Amino acid sequence: MSSPPDAPPVAVALLARGSTVSPETIDAVRAQVYEPVSIHVVGKDVGALPAVDHFNDLLEELDPSVTYVWVVASGAVPRPDALAALVDETDRAGAGVAGSKLLDARNPDRLVSVGVATDVFDVPYLGLDADDVDQGQYDVVRDIAACDGRSLLVRRDLAHGLGGVDRTMALQPAAIDLCQRARLRGARVVVVPSSEVLVADEPGPQWRQEAGRIRAMAKVYGLVTLAWAIPMRLLSGLLEAVVAPFLGRWTLFDFLRAWGWNLIRAAGTARARGAARANRSFDDAELFRYQIRGSATLLEMGRDVAGRLRSRLPEEFSVGRREDVRRPWLTIGAVVALMILIAVRAAWTSSLPDVGHSLPLPAVSGDALAAYAGGWNPAGLGSPDQLHPSIALFALVQRVLFDDPVLARGVLVIGAALLGAWGMARLSRVLGVESAAAALGGLVYVAGPVARALGETTQVSVMVGAAVVPWAILAVITLPTTWWGRVGRVAWAGWLTGIAGAAHPVLIAVPLLAAVAWSVVGGWRWHRLVMGTVASVVALGGLMPWVLRVGLDGWVDAGAVPFWEPSLVIVVAVALAVVGVLVAGDSQTVPIAGWSAVFIAVGAVLARGAELGVGSAVVLAGLVIANLGVAAGISAGLQAAADLEREVPLRRGAALAAMVGASVVLVSTVFVIAPGRGGLPDDRGAAIDLAAVSEVDPTATRVLVLGEAGGIPGDERSFDGAHYRVVPTSGATVLDARLAAPRAGDDALDAVLATLVEGKSRRIGADLAEFGIAWIVAVDDTPFLPLLDGQLDLIPLRGLPRPTFQVEAQALVARSTDGRAWFADGSGFGGLADPDSRVRLAVNADPRWEPGPWRQVGWANEVSAVDGTATFPPIQARRTMAWFSFGWLLVLPVVAYVGRRWSS
Repeated sequence: MSSPPDAPPVAVALLARGSTVSPETIDAVRAQVYEPVSIHVVGKDVGALPAVDHFNDLLEELDPSVTYVWVVASGAVPRPDALAALVDETDRAGAGVAGSKLLDARNPDRLVSVGVATDVFDVPYLGLDADDVDQGQYDVVRDIAACDGRSLLVRRDLAHGLGGVDRTMALQPAAIDLCQRARLRGARVVVVPSSEVLVADEPGPQWRQEAGRIRAMAKVYGLVTLAWAIPMRLLSGLLEAVVAPFLGRWTLFDFLRAWGWNLIRAAGTARARGAARANRSFDDAELFRYQIRGSATLLEMGRDVAGRLRSRLPEEFSVGRREDVRRPWLTIGAVVALMILIAVRAAWTSSLPDVGHSLPLPAVSGDALAAYAGGWNPAGLGSPDQLHPSIALFALVQRVLFDDPVLARGVLVIGAALLGAWGMARLSRVLGVESAAAALGGLVYVAGPVARALGETTQVSVMVGAAVVPWAILAVITLPTTWWGRVGRVAWAGWLTGIAGAAHPVLIAVPLLAAVAWSVVGGWRWHRLVMGTVASVVALGGLMPWVLRVGLDGWVDAGAVPFWEPSLVIVVAVALAVVGVLVAGDSQTVPIAGWSAVFIAVGAVLARGAELGVGSAVVLAGLVIANLGVAAGISAGLQAAADLEREVPLRRGAALAAMVGASVVLVSTVFVIAPGRGGLPDDRGAAIDLAAVSEVDPTATRVLVLGEAGGIPGDERSFDGAHYRVVPTSGATVLDARLAAPRAGDDALDAVLATLVEGKSRRIGADLAEFGIAWIVAVDDTPFLPLLDGQLDLIPLRGLPRPTFQVEAQALVARSTDGRAWFADGSGFGGLADPDSRVRLAVNADPRWEPGPWRQVGWANEVSAVDGTATFPPIQARRTMAWFSFGWLLVLPVVAYVGRRWSS
């Protein structure tokens, strides 16, 4: 059928695929009721039709009288009226580019595309469910971000003026690029649903698609947009590469190849950019109008994750892809949760590193609870000193989880990461940040640069406490209106603060600090200060007996003092984010940035307080405080995209700076996500377990560990600059992590090592055997190592991963007078009962060891072997206080619940 005499002339460009053009495509184009003036094959000479090498060559050859060019890809099958609908609606809308509605060739009722939505990175997002049926629900001509390249109509003069399509791109990126350049010139880009085209799956290398999108983005956007869009695209691509294997696909090589391809063609992209932005009528804001918010890549990953979850849930819980678009924070939240799970995957694969203070839990939680509640402290050569409250906290978690130490350790690490991110996101929301930016701020809190520095300290207990702190701050800064509600809130804030304090006692001051900082920047509110003070006081009730048994040193000291030295890039990025929001933000985000700045400043001073003599516990709390400030500042910085359209150049530039800084910090989370250890360092040899080579029960002997600071499990002692400590042969646990103040036995061991260093002894093994030391292991290079080679009673062991020596003399921690070995039994010892025998215990002397009569032998203990056990009876006052704290922490959430219920 011929087109009307006054109809605009249309030429058809059939895009060849491979070596041919589908006959079905040719037949469908020839069958159009709107007859084109010419049909050309692009990319391949098939003989039956005129051919050109490239679409741009066709533009040069076409007669100027041709108004439109219809691009149809091989394999597409237009319905007979498809071209007529395109021309009619394009003329009516005054559009420059128009696309068809695409349907599945195998199931024509299923929608494939009704126009293309993209994100700012030019990644397409169709927003359709897999089983979306065409019922005319989208049949309205509307403006869109881009048209699908398999069927689009473009004005010939517009395409010619734009310089045609990009010769280097694959079909779909080229179509997106053409549409974006057309829109910058002032042309409308629409979809015409009445023009229906059947299409099959579109094959093609994914890296070509990604490479084209990156090039298209680099060509059309202004420098302001590119300054934050390029880093953000790098981040989303890296995150996708990390997550994709868990979803059954690999994208890393496509990602690398796409960016490499663009680097090679950077000069050509720069020239194309100049042409694309020349003579434009609009700026980037016009493109943003038709784009979805957020990242289509992350939305798609979140949809995949959500789909897998929905497949395991009842049907009534299912939602479609359009719901994901309407509520993108759900998808971003799911992606953030997945990122965090990947960041701590060593925990759910039971492969957490045993290094520093990141040590396994004891086999029996009851032993840890008994030791905390007035029992014997087994660390090093032992002492009656009070154990750290984190021991009790971890042991209670282990007891709840079927007394499984591996499961409990994994739950603590995974739970801390998820709970911390969630709490930080909730806190950011309450402070005024939008949901998506708040979720990403949560990711920064558990995987950002400060979280990484905290992980490098190996203080898992501090990481657990940091996870609770945002929730405690939330409880402090908001106040219910009723008195019962306030009572419940005080109890809840005190309970949360107490849990954080049990993990790391100095953290009980952080909610109060948060209340003070928020009052300063957001308006003075006495109730916040009162709530923070009361919460800290209430929290103290959960830290007994520790809080009453330690002096100031116990509060401020937690072993070796870490030294935080953030990279200059991170410092500048955080400063840009926070200062940018302070300059460009609104009444909601400026106070957040101010609160963030206060926390960063206070935290940074404390975190570097080692230079001022501040104890390590305060330094660690400083890292947590700085982390809170950085996460809040980055959340606000990510929200600064809303300020990029401000008319005042200074404020617009500040918003750009905030976005760039926040993006850089967000990208840095890859350094925690990729290794999968939650920020913890590699296992540098701290796992000392010689049970396989020990001839006696490994609980009966000890290992002298030599090495550098940080490579030795837990705390270490030093002699002449060389570091060492004693651990059980069966391996160190969290019970062994923190060494008490030196006692007589520790001084005696120092004296033995002095004879080694001074060359006064050639049989150091016999002296070490008195301490129950049967093995010597060097986990790092140490000054002691050359001195050991000349000892006559040390046997070097070959074939082990580290330099190891066996002590030739009999070495037992607990030994009866007839030379029999006794073995560790909880925090005591057990062996053969003999009323006529006595047992020497190579632990620091204390008269409370039973059964009597007790006698001090040098620095050690000697007790009767009458009943086959040697025990340290609990100190009753401490046990009573421990029970009180346990009850206190049980009552507080009950009071919180009752107060909340009665207030409503």
